[in-house]
Amino acid sequence: AISALHQVLLPRSPLSRMGKHFLRSFYYGQLTADRIIWACVAFCGDEPGGFIAATGDAAGFMPAAARRHPVRLAWALVPSLIVAPGRIAALREGGTVQSHLRDSQAPERVGEILSFGVLAEYSGAKFVRESGVRIGDELLNAALEELLRRGANRVRAVVDTDNIPAKLFYSIREGE
Repeated sequence: AISALHQVLLPRSPLSRMGKHFLRSFYYGQLTADRIIWACVAFCGDEPGGFIAATGDAAGFMPAAARRHPVRLAWALVPSLIVAPGRIAALREGGTVQSHLRDSQAPERVGEILSFGVLAEYSGAKFVRESGVRIGDELLNAALEELLRRGANRVRAVVDTDNIPAKLFYSIREGE
């Protein structure tokens, strides 16, 4: 469910552009099994309504995964690149983001909200009014609790400059 939600809600992300196989087998498969990342899906009845993924090590989680599982990482990447060689640009983009984060890493332990999304039918005012449920808030609270439990002193989220709804959501929550 989480890989499909990720691709539907964040189709432009470097991870989505790497394809379903990479997301399922390595990112949400191996990295969650190793506890390098934490992920959660919110269900509305039997339907997945949203998801969040986070790490307690913003700058080091992908290098740690590559060191632990170089063969498995290659096994997940190669089919994605063979099917769509253009995905190499997404791989470079993800590497560039990670490199900048490592360069700017403070000495404290920084957690990061890696990916986060809620389907429109479960985030609108009508759904919230009728159900009393704010899936985005609940997912973010769960992630923050988990990151604090894992030792993060601070938590950040990298948001695309044109993602106004995400900027508004985080600005309302800033400082909590």
